[in-house]
Amino acid sequence: MIHTLDFITDLIWDKELRGRLLAWLETPGAEPVEAGAFRLEWVPGTDEVQIALWDQSYPFRWKCPDYRCPAGELAGLIRARCKEADKDPFYSKSNLRYLREKKEAIENGTARLEEHELIEVD
Repeated sequence: MIHTLDFITDLIWDKELRGRLLAWLETPGAEPVEAGAFRLEWVPGTDEVQIALWDQSYPFRWKCPDYRCPAGELAGLIRARCKEADKDPFYSKSNLRYLREKKEAIENGTARLEEHELIEVD
């Protein structure tokens, strides 16, 4: 299940990939597809899709096995989770752009990082 949750998080950020994948889920027996660090393929003779980690550099905190689920269930899960996220201002285009810029600055060493007090939420 960990694969599915991380995989859907990738789709929240990339709406084009989300659309391509939802179309793929409506085409049983289609060739395997890559989505982020994951590879999806149809399980022959079933309506199930197998989700496997193909990019071994993906930053997992723990190892987990490949995950299988019915294609319709996965499509519904993707639509439901992404619908919620589309309403969340965290996933707005401007905030995602800001986060990508910060990530790039951290990765190339130009970000100015400072320690600060934690903000507690009631």
